[in-house]
Amino acid sequence: MRSAVLAAGGGILLLGAGSILLISRLDPEPVATGGPPAVLSPAPSNGAQTGGSPAASLSAPPGPGAPSATAPGVLVPGAVPLDPGPAAAPADRQRLRATAARRLPQATATPVAAAGPATPEPPRPEMPPAPDPAAWAQVPVVSPFGAGTPAPAVTRELGRLRPELSACFGRESQARYARLGAAFSRAPGSPPATPPSGPAMLLLEVESDGQVMQVLDAPVEIRGGASDATLSCAQAVLRGARLAVPSQGQARFRMRFQLKP
Repeated sequence: MRSAVLAAGGGILLLGAGSILLISRLDPEPVATGGPPAVLSPAPSNGAQTGGSPAASLSAPPGPGAPSATAPGVLVPGAVPLDPGPAAAPADRQRLRATAARRLPQATATPVAAAGPATPEPPRPEMPPAPDPAAWAQVPVVSPFGAGTPAPAVTRELGRLRPELSACFGRESQARYARLGAAFSRAPGSPPATPPSGPAMLLLEVESDGQVMQVLDAPVEIRGGASDATLSCAQAVLRGARLAVPSQGQARFRMRFQLKP
C-alpha cells in the first residue's frame, strides 16, 4: 500500500514538472534567458499527416542578429542600399556604401581653364604737332624726280625710313595707334572718301631749316586701303624727320609719297 502511494506521488510530481516546462515554453514573456518569445504560426497543411486540417506549430522568430526586411542596410533588388547604421560591422558598412556609390550617378566637375596673365595695354603713342594746313595750301607740288629741285635727293633719303614705315603695318603698331583713332591730318582738297584698296598717298611738306631738309608733315591725300592706325603711325614717323640733303634751290615744296609695306 505504501509503495502504491509513493508511486502515485512520483507520477504527480513528474506530471507537474512537465506542465511547468510546457507553460514556460508557451509563455510570451522571457523568463530568465532574455530571448525572444515563441510565435505560434500555422504550419502548412499536409493531408497525409493531419487529415487535411491546418495545424499550429511553434517557430522561433529571427534572432537578434538577423536583419528585418525594412532594416537599414538590407539590399533589395533594384534599389540603392541605405546607410547600414552605426550598429553594423565596419566591413558591412564599407561594402554597402561601395555598392551605393556604384549605383548612384557620379557628379563630375567641369574643368575650368586657368586664367592666363592679363595682356598689358599698349602705351598710348605721342603724335608730333602738325603745322597749320592753311600755310601750305599755296605751296607748289613738285615731282619726286623733278630736275633742279632737292626732291630726288629727298626721295632717296626717305628710303632710310622704310623699316619704320613698314612697321606701321604690324600688329604691335596697329594696337598702339588704334587708341588714337583717326588722328592723322588730311591734305587740303583731298576727297573725304576713297575706294578702300591700293596704297595710301601722302603729300609731304618739305622745308629747309638752313642746313638740311626737314619733313614738317605728311597729310593724307588718298588713304586707299590703309587703316587709321597705319596712317597715324606713318605721320608720327615722318613728322619732324631731318634728311641729309643740303639746302639748295627751292627751300619749300610739297611732293607725293606712296605709303606701302
